[in-house]
Amino acid sequence: KQWYQRRVRVQEVEKPVENTKPVKKATKPTQPAPRPDYIVLQEPIEGTPNYLIIEIMLPGIESSAKLTLDVGEDRLTLHAHPAKYFLDIELPYDVIPLESGAQFDTSLHMLTVALMTTCGPAAEGKIERVLTIDREKFLESLRKSEK
Repeated sequence: KQWYQRRVRVQEVEKPVENTKPVKKATKPTQPAPRPDYIVLQEPIEGTPNYLIIEIMLPGIESSAKLTLDVGEDRLTLHAHPAKYFLDIELPYDVIPLESGAQFDTSLHMLTVALMTTCGPAAEGKIERVLTIDREKFLESLRKSEK
């Protein structure tokens, strides 16, 4: 076997090269994206959860291709492009980001995110952020608000 080493050549110029293309300035949305309705459930319901299930309602979103989901150890961030929705929530328990999964239901316009917890509370005071609401009642209230 022969070893090849590639050297990168850098061309020096005496005067800067002028950019012939006009530079587009980044435009900020005039209004912040609205926060979508969501619910955080834990599995099992009693005691320390093994999983957190987050259901996010995204009316008007037709495909997961318009979504950017970031999961950190204690935070979930969702962007629905272009500036349709924005969600940034602190999670009630620490999770393992690489053990997370998400599924988008195109008929319900709902993103379901399953997060594996680290099997222990992240910190005192976070436990009250887990909603103990019945999923069916939550979905029914959303249906009523759309009418």
